[in-house]
Amino acid sequence: MFERFTQSARAVVKGAVGEAERRGDGYVGSEHLLLGVALAPSAAVRHAVGKQLLVDDLRAGLTTLDLTALEAVGVSLEVEIPADVFPPGRRRKQHLPFTAGAKQVLANALEEAVTLGHRHIGPEHILLGIARRAPTDPAIRLLQHVGLSPEPLHASLVTFLRRSA
Repeated sequence: MFERFTQSARAVVKGAVGEAERRGDGYVGSEHLLLGVALAPSAAVRHAVGKQLLVDDLRAGLTTLDLTALEAVGVSLEVEIPADVFPPGRRRKQHLPFTAGAKQVLANALEEAVTLGHRHIGPEHILLGIARRAPTDPAIRLLQHVGLSPEPLHASLVTFLRRSA
């Protein structure tokens, strides 16, 4: 499947991995792919969103959603962890696994490209793949947190891509 990815789509995946690493997450999830799309948006993505998908807004939103989830189960993060607990040189570089949700986003992206008759997968197809996820998916919750609804986003993007063909 990755052979069909454009350079921009590859940048989305690399950006997602980078965001997961930056946050210290032990996995790459659909929420990281959404951040990757924001880091490397295509013209179609910018058009469909109708505004700039700001990375800082998504990062802040993800942090808020994380804190809300932790508070819901009674975890408080009032304790600050000193920076020297995990010194940069001591971290071992490893490949982060993709969650089932992230894998499904990529499979959805392929299906969207095929449905549209496209021979490539770009950032817009990845965003379409995200928009098809269930309401409980972290990327969907993050989209909604920044004021975007998945169904209209999907419809707008498909319309734009069909007109552009």
